Formats: sequence, C-alpha cells, structure tokens
Amino acid sequence: MKSVPQKLGTLRALEKLHFTNMNIKELPPSFAQLTALKELSISGTQLKEFPTALYTFKKLNTLYFGNNHFMSFPDDIGRLKQLKVLGFINGGITQLPESLSQLKLRELYISYNGFKQVPHSILGQKRLKKLGLRAIGGLRDVTDDLRELRQLEWLDLGNNKLTRVPTAVQHLKKLKVLLLDHNNIDDIGKMPASLQEIDLSRNAAKNLGPYIGNLKNLQILRVLETPLHSLPVGLTQCTQLKSLDLYRTKITGLPMGFEQWKNLEELDLGFTKITGLPPKIGELQRLRALRLMDTTLGTLPAELGRCKRLKELRAIRVGLTVFPQCILDMKKLQTLVLDGNRISTIPDTIGTLTRLEELSLSGNPITTLPASIKKLRALKRLDICATQIPPAETQRLTGLVTQARVYTTY
Repeated sequence: MKSVPQKLGTLRALEKLHFTNMNIKELPPSFAQLTALKELSISGTQLKEFPTALYTFKKLNTLYFGNNHFMSFPDDIGRLKQLKVLGFINGGITQLPESLSQLKLRELYISYNGFKQVPHSILGQKRLKKLGLRAIGGLRDVTDDLRELRQLEWLDLGNNKLTRVPTAVQHLKKLKVLLLDHNNIDDIGKMPASLQEIDLSRNAAKNLGPYIGNLKNLQILRVLETPLHSLPVGLTQCTQLKSLDLYRTKITGLPMGFEQWKNLEELDLGFTKITGLPPKIGELQRLRALRLMDTTLGTLPAELGRCKRLKELRAIRVGLTVFPQCILDMKKLQTLVLDGNRISTIPDTIGTLTRLEELSLSGNPITTLPASIKKLRALKRLDICATQIPPAETQRLTGLVTQARVYTTY
C-alpha cells in the first residue's frame, strides 16, 4: 500500500492502529480525526516527518516508531501528556528533546540510534520500568546517574561497546531483566539480587566473577559464545535457575554441586569442551530440554534416564556408538535428535516412546528401523538422511509411519 485511504478518519472510535512495512510517504488530513486512538505504531514506512496530527490525540498512551526516515525527534513530544510507552527504534536520531522530561513514561525504547551516551533527558523519567538502549552508537560507558531510575525492571544495553557491567546497575534494586549481550565485557562485577534474567552472550568474560552466587532469584542465564572456561561453584547457589545456555563456551565440566539446580528446565552444552556428563545429571528431574552438540561425550550416563520430564534431547555429533538405553526411560520425550553419530542399531523398544513427534537419525550407519516405530503415532517428522537405509527399506518405513513426513537422501 502506497497511500492511506482518506476514509480512515471515519473510524472515530478506533483505539489501536498499526502501519507496518508500507510505502506510505504521508498521512491524509483525516488522520487527525482519530482522536480516540490510544495506541499507534508506524514502522517501516517512507515517512520523513513526525505527524503533527498526533498532538490532537489526547488519549494516546502508546506510541512506536521504527525503521522510518525521520531525521530528528520532535521538540514538543512533551505535549503528549498521557504517553506511557514510547518507542523510537532505528531512526538515526542523535539526541532527544528536553521536553521528553515532561512525560511520565513507564517504557522507553530508543535502540539502534546514533547516541554517543545515555541521553540526559532520560534520567528524569523516574517512573520508567523498561528501558531499551541497544546499539545506540557504540555506547562505551553508562553514567552513574542511571541509578536514579529506581523503578527499572527491564534494561537492554546489548550490542554496544561496554567493557564492564555498569556500576549503576547494582543500585537498581527492582531490576529483573538485564541484557548485556554483544558487548566487550570482561569484568562482571556486582549486580542486584533482584535479577531473574541475565544475558551476557558474545562478550569477552572468561569467568562470571565472585558475586554471581548472590543472585538468589536468577532463573535465566545466557553466556553463549564467550571464552568462559569454567563455572564458579557460587553459581550452584542460584537454586532458582531454570535455563542455562553455555553454547560455544570453553567450559570443560559442570561445577561441583550443580545438582542443587533442582528447578533447571533447559540446559545447552553444545560446542563446549565437556567430555562427559556426571551421573548426578539424573538429579535434575525438572529438566525438559538438554542440548549436546559437537562434544566428545561418547556416551550418555544411565542416570540421565531419571530425568522423566525431558521432552527434548539433542545429542548431535557426540561420538555415540550405541543407542543410549537411558533414552527409553524418557516417556515424555517429544524431540529426539541423534544426528551424526555412529549408531548402527535402533532397539525395538523405541516404540515405547509414544509421545515422540520428531525422530532424527541423520548421518548414522543404520540400515533399518524396527517395525515398532509404527507405535509412534504422534510422530510428525522422521529424518533418515545420510544413513545406510536402502530405498526399498525406506519405502517400508514410510508405510509404517504414514502420519509423519519422512526425510531421506533419495
């Protein structure tokens, strides 16, 4: 759509309006008649100027602009007194107007713009609960005055050039989510005990620092693609941990006492230096997803079968030579991916995994599958690409699992 119909203005009771990925260059005069609007989003358009008609929308509380062609932020944005949520993403702006301080915002998102530092006018937004400052011109440090935003619960500082966790962060006592991915952080200092989610992915830190154990409320920790070489024992004190992503780190094992993570539901150890899973892995009985990829495990411990709630198991290119018997104890398993191993035989008891929706055995030297796979009535996807199953056998298997899509090399 290249233009907005003039009749738009007849929708006087309209409260929400989104323009997304449209080639419009201007809005019709009738746009000003939408005085009942409470939420407006204009994203991916050819608009070059801020629509001044917005100032007639006295009920507007949510305003979002993204990927437009505005060169500046309106100086009198403070006139929108009811505004609580404001987003101005990827607009190329380099400063915010002082009138912003007249608003009482709860959420502000100004990511992917050209600021060199945290705009001073933000610091007056004492009621802010969410603040997005991702990729704002290569931010290298954060003013200590940020600590004054004491109501903050969600803070995104990802994709900048920070070298340490800003000291102001430790004073944000209500902060629950802290996103610091894609920086150059090698110094992880104190953080508020209120934190529930931290993303430190793609940074330079080789360790998590001495204070990580103080985060008793931590539920989600992502440190993927970092040079992290070990996990501190203190991390085991984070007993509320539900998700731990260690993908492409250099860790060689789990810390002593990791079995205290009784609430852990998701664990990613792909592309790490781990050479084996300890038997105590079986004590993580709330585990729902375990991802092992390109490690040199060679086998899976029998105790893993105690993880009865496991729904997803990916053991890809981990050196398995036989089908792990512990898998047969995982009756809730829905996704089983064993690609790129050296398994030659699949046991007939595979048919007991009746909740399986995906079974992927690609790249294993198997020549057949047992007839019991017909019992896998929930199966939607069967991948036997790059195996040694001949075409005739493939046809037989396809007839056994008619409800599933079968992927083969042929």
